[in-house]
Amino acid sequence: LDYSKGLACSRTVKSRPNLARLLARFVGQHLPGMPFTTVQLNRNFSAKLHVDAGNHGPSAIIALGDYTGGMLWIYDPNGDVEVEVTEALRGWPELAVGSSIPGRVVDIRNHWHQFDGNVPHQVMPFKGTRFSMVFFTRKKWLDMPRLVWETLVDLEFCIPGNEYLQTATVEPRVETSMIEDEEE
Repeated sequence: LDYSKGLACSRTVKSRPNLARLLARFVGQHLPGMPFTTVQLNRNFSAKLHVDAGNHGPSAIIALGDYTGGMLWIYDPNGDVEVEVTEALRGWPELAVGSSIPGRVVDIRNHWHQFDGNVPHQVMPFKGTRFSMVFFTRKKWLDMPRLVWETLVDLEFCIPGNEYLQTATVEPRVETSMIEDEEE
C-alpha cells in the first residue's frame, strides 16, 4: 500500500506485479498464513530507534546479503543490550531522550522473525551489503477500496479479514509471540 496516497497500491506494485507476487509467495512459503497488506524493501538501510505508526499486528522481517552485524534490536526490559534514546518515541514517554534502554538483539540474517512494531526497535550497525524485507498489515486495511483489495489478493497477498481486528490488535508495550522459521 502506498502511504503517500492512502490505501492504494504503490506505483511499484502496479509497474512490477510479478515482483510483488514473488515476494508474496516467498513469505507464504516460509510463514504460511502470515497476514500482510504491505511489503517494505530496504537496501543498506539502518533504521534508527523508532516505533511503527501505521501497523496492525505482527511484522515479519528477514535480512539477506553479504554483511556482518545488522541484527534487529527490540526493546525488552529484561534485555542485556542497551541503546541510547536520541529522539522521543511515540507512545513511550517513559523512555526519556538521553537515557539508555535495555533490549535484545535478534539475528535476522537469513532468518525470519515476527515482532510487534509498536515496540521500540532498530537495526544495529552493519558492514557490507544488506537487504531486508518487512511484511506487515497496515492499520485501517479494511477501508481499502475494493479494486485495491482485489489487486492484492490477485498478487497472492494474504489479506486478513475482520477477525484480525481482535486477534491481532496489540497494545503498545506488549510484544507478540516470536516465530522463527527453521533453518534450511
